[in-house]
Amino acid sequence: DPEVVVAQQARLWSLAPRTAALAIGRGAFTLGTARARRTETARVPPLTLAGRLPAQRGAVVALDLQAAGAAGADFARWPEFHNGVAAGLALSSNAGRGELTRAWIMFNRPKEPQNAHAGVLFALGLTGHLTNLTNTDLYRYLVQEHDATTVAALLGVAAARRGSARADAAKMCFLHLPAIHPAAFPEVELTLNAQSAALAAVGLLYQGTAHRRTCEIALAEIGRDPSGSHSGGSSSNGEGGAHAFGGREGYALAAGFALGLTALGRGADAVGLADLRVVQRLRSYL
Repeated sequence: DPEVVVAQQARLWSLAPRTAALAIGRGAFTLGTARARRTETARVPPLTLAGRLPAQRGAVVALDLQAAGAAGADFARWPEFHNGVAAGLALSSNAGRGELTRAWIMFNRPKEPQNAHAGVLFALGLTGHLTNLTNTDLYRYLVQEHDATTVAALLGVAAARRGSARADAAKMCFLHLPAIHPAAFPEVELTLNAQSAALAAVGLLYQGTAHRRTCEIALAEIGRDPSGSHSGGSSSNGEGGAHAFGGREGYALAAGFALGLTALGRGADAVGLADLRVVQRLRSYL
């Protein structure tokens, strides 16, 4: 009966957001409760968006993401990422056992990029283990041009090296900010997600340093439209309408985080920022 199928799918769609959010709570609940084994890959539990019908002997009905078109394909992308983050955070970060090494991380890298593995990668950054990777290792992740993996690598490395102002990590982030590239720099197409992640990552790298150049960039980017023709790049997703507006808001928020993190705890003691008129310029955006 087509009407029954439609009703079942509507019910599954109403429950899907709750199911997708469970991974975030699981990440906190299971933090550091599992051990990584050197000869085994990280286990990421499947994201189940199906339901059972008790009246039909427990028959399973799967949520039809394809029927929703592009919206359906996008729906599972970030929940899968969060599911991977939860799995990565569950791994114990006891450095004394030497389990989360460079060899183990690279052993877990899939042949094809996956949203769930990107989440695991980000979690390893949050727990400080991405410092084990070389610049070549990170390049192999970034060259895949997979949105979730790029976001995970940028934010993960920045989180692992928070406040260090490391030049090599900063260069990696700035390469993903077309707005600050020189005029002669080759045009680079990057998603708004990648650009926003790069901005927030810069703030983490320079946290508490009151680095003038970083503050200048963040202030300028808060009020700039990253999808405009003057950005030196564009969104490869072809976002428009409400999606473009949401991306713009996310980009401005990331720039605000970058500014706040860079000047964190410095206040009026920050040397060399007085002429930037930070407070006045922020008020002008309200």
